[in-house]
Amino acid sequence: MVRGPGVPAGTSLDHLVGNIDLAPTWAQLAGAKAPDFVDGRSLMPLLGKTPPPLSQWRQAFSIEYGPDKLNSADITESPGVGADSGLLEPLDQDEKDIIALPTDKKKLLAIPSFRGVRLQNLSYVLYNTNEVEVYDIKNDPYELQNLATKIDPNFLKTLGERVTQLSACKGATCRTAEDAPITLPAGFTP
Repeated sequence: MVRGPGVPAGTSLDHLVGNIDLAPTWAQLAGAKAPDFVDGRSLMPLLGKTPPPLSQWRQAFSIEYGPDKLNSADITESPGVGADSGLLEPLDQDEKDIIALPTDKKKLLAIPSFRGVRLQNLSYVLYNTNEVEVYDIKNDPYELQNLATKIDPNFLKTLGERVTQLSACKGATCRTAEDAPITLPAGFTP
């Protein structure tokens, strides 16, 4: 949500944006240029009366969680907050409870690492366990119907290739990879 001079009230846009876009936006608002190594883009073009059409904005967004491979050390360590980690926030009780669990119980709670791509109306995730999830975000916003087994394997390969591009990109190469359209297979109309 944004409010400010020149930002039309009551407007809602469907453009793909993320928290990596905040620093470039703040830089532009301050009259500075974000360094070329920054992956995000300024949201300023979206804040005026004539935002770019969806076709001229980011078409894909990288989504990821965790390291490439989880090992027992990844799930037995502190979640990375609290006095021991050097951050100001103390551990919550649920975090303390998880840390106190035996290693085998922690493994049951662990979310496997994943890499994926979010399109305008589609989400694709490949877990490090080789499980795949594909969701039609428009018709299934709560991601309850996994379509991975119902989609053309060539399209899954295309999505996997985009994940690889987005995982390896930096700065301007990310913007190029994000802006390239992905054609949905015939009959798939999310």
